[in-house]
Parts: sequence; C-alpha cells; structure tokens
Amino acid sequence: MRFNILLGILASGVLNLAIADEWNNSYLVDSHGNPVVTQDYECVKTPQSPNTAWLGKCHKKRYGGNVNIKNVNLAGDILFAFNKAVLNPQAGDILKSLVAQLDIYSLQSIEVVGHTDNIGSEIYNQKLSIKRAANVANYLVKLGVPAYKIYYRGEGETNPIMPNITKMGQAQNRRVAIIIK
Repeated sequence: MRFNILLGILASGVLNLAIADEWNNSYLVDSHGNPVVTQDYECVKTPQSPNTAWLGKCHKKRYGGNVNIKNVNLAGDILFAFNKAVLNPQAGDILKSLVAQLDIYSLQSIEVVGHTDNIGSEIYNQKLSIKRAANVANYLVKLGVPAYKIYYRGEGETNPIMPNITKMGQAQNRRVAIIIK
C-alpha cells in the first residue's frame, strides 16, 4: 500500500511537470514565470502553442473567461532594458505571437500605451514612455498591422498599477499596455 501511495505521488509530480512544461511552451509568461493575461484573464499564446484544446483549459480551468483579447499588459523588463526604449530581441517574439493571434482585417484599432516607474523626473519618464510605445507600435507595423490602425501614447509615471515604494512595484509599473479593439 505504501508503494502505491508513493507511486501515485511520483506520478502526480511527473504529470504536474509535464503540464508546467506545456504551459511554459504554450503561453507567454512574464519575467516571474506568470502567464501574460488580458484584462479579461485570458492567456496569450506563443507561436509554439498547440491548438485550442489546451487554450480552452487555460481559459476555463486556470482563469475563466472568453477568448477575445482586449487588453494586454507586457512587462517592461521583457520588452526593454532598464531606462532604454530599444526593444530587446525577445520582445520581437512576444509581439510576433500577439500579432499571429489577431485578425488584422477585422481589427478596429490597437492602442499602445507606455508606462514607467517614478525613477527620474516626470518629464524624462513621459518622454521615455512615449519612445517605448512608439517603438512597439513601429514593430507592430513591421509585422503587418496597418499603420492607420495603430495609435500610441505615453503616460509616464502617472498611471502606476503598484506603489512605487519597492523595486518590485517599480518593475511592475514599467510596462506597455496594448489595447486591442
């Protein structure tokens, strides 16, 4: 009986590892290993994602919700180096994955909004957030999204999602929001 219980625990651990591997290969994750989700708690797939069978599990089992992407927050540390506006190489993969999920022809608009933490002056942060949003918008155009459907702006440090009193809070405030309509 002990053997069966131990075998069950081991099998459960292997199954969890397999699911975790499939999760990490199928969906965008942030620098902390958490899935990137929309405001409706929908998971954002990677190019390696399997078809909708696992996607349904993501939405219904892990988060609940439907499958229409509306708002995606991408961590700034994934897209940019600290205090920089040039896209990191991995940012291209993330943005390619996002565009691959869009129906460009029925797309009304994409709004790209840059955000920063409160390190530095308000004026500097405003300019940095605009540059970051512009670079993401320009990359989306290179990926085939019509330029006339993309709008960008920067909000600098004016719209934090976490208090800027810790390094973790500051890191979470450095982000780019992509609003898809």
